[in-house]
Formats: sequence, structure tokens, C-alpha cells
Amino acid sequence: MNIPTLIFQGGDIVLHEALRREELEMIELLLESPKIDLNQKNKDGNTVLHKAVRRGELQMVELLLELSNIDQNQKNKNGDTILQSAINGKHPEIVKLILDRTVVDPMEKNMYGDNALHTGARRGNLEIVKLLLERTDIDPTEKNQRNNTAYDVVENYWIDSEEKRDTKEVIQSYMTKERRIPKTTKLNTVLEQDESPPEKSENVEGETYYNTETR
Repeated sequence: MNIPTLIFQGGDIVLHEALRREELEMIELLLESPKIDLNQKNKDGNTVLHKAVRRGELQMVELLLELSNIDQNQKNKNGDTILQSAINGKHPEIVKLILDRTVVDPMEKNMYGDNALHTGARRGNLEIVKLLLERTDIDPTEKNQRNNTAYDVVENYWIDSEEKRDTKEVIQSYMTKERRIPKTTKLNTVLEQDESPPEKSENVEGETYYNTETR
């Protein structure tokens, strides 16, 4: 019997099973085997990394993220990234680890159009929502397939509580902030070089333009 490639019921490979049983020594031995496919999915489309982050196995996640042959951008059948799986498991420390040490895009959407912030709002974890909102590459005004922002998700899915009110307030405060660095334009570049405002002119057709020639 070829142990590293053994498939269990549900499509789990032996590495998934070792993770479920929390057998770290066995996991470390299996990771050394060239026959182990770290990116193999079970019937739910979850890789071993998906399962580790969902379970909150911090030591295992750190170990897996150090491996060059693991695909950090795999999605499961719901379209969830490893970041969304960590959020679904309500593990703030692993969410932070993924945000800090991986190339996973927090704006990546699952099959329902939810990005990481939508997922955090749906799972009802204020600490995770705050972690996500601190990122400048997350847009809190983004909508999912139901045309809901993260604020709408909290409003529609949470029971009334102090945490719900606090979360809505936090999200709303970030929705009014400038979240993006404007793209550099030719006009902006010229203005950075010359702080004096450009001269406003009109051409013969009445269209307004700016004279950006260096004076």
C-alpha cells in the first residue's frame, strides 16, 4: 500500500487525515515525501492548507506557507480562498498571518460574489473585520452578487446587539475614507513638478483644457 497517496472517504489524502487527527510528527514526515501533492483537493475542493486555516492550526499553517510547492491561491468548491476559509473558522491570528505573508488577494470573490470583508461581516467577527479594514487594498464599498456591501451584510444577517452596532459603525467610518492612491496622470505629474496651478483656457469649440506647459 502506498501510504502517501492513500485516498480516504470524501477524497481526503493521508495528509488531510493526519491533520484531522492532529498528528504533527506524521504530518512532518509526509511533507518530506515527493509523492505528496500538497495542492490536491478533497470532494469539497479543500486543500490541506484550506483545512489547516479553517481548523485554526497555526503551527501547521506556518509550516505549509514556508513550502515553495504549495499554491496559496487555490479555491474550494464555494470559491473560497484560504483567507476566506480562515475567516469562516473565525481565527484572527491566522487571518493576520495570511494577510502579512501570502499573495492572496483579499478582494478575490467566491461564487457568491463575497470578498474577504463580506465573509468577515457574514461570520460576525468584529476583530477580523477591523483587521481587514486596516488594509488599504480592501474596498468596503464593494458589492456582492446580492448588491450588498459588507455594511449591508451586517445589517441584514446579524441579530441586534452591541457588537452589531459597533461593527456597522466601524465599517461605515471606513466607507467614507479615501482608500486608494489616485493613479498618476500626466497632469498630476506636471503639477507635482510645478506647484502653481495650470492655466485654464478654452479652445475654439468651447471645450475646457489645461495648459500644462512649463513656464
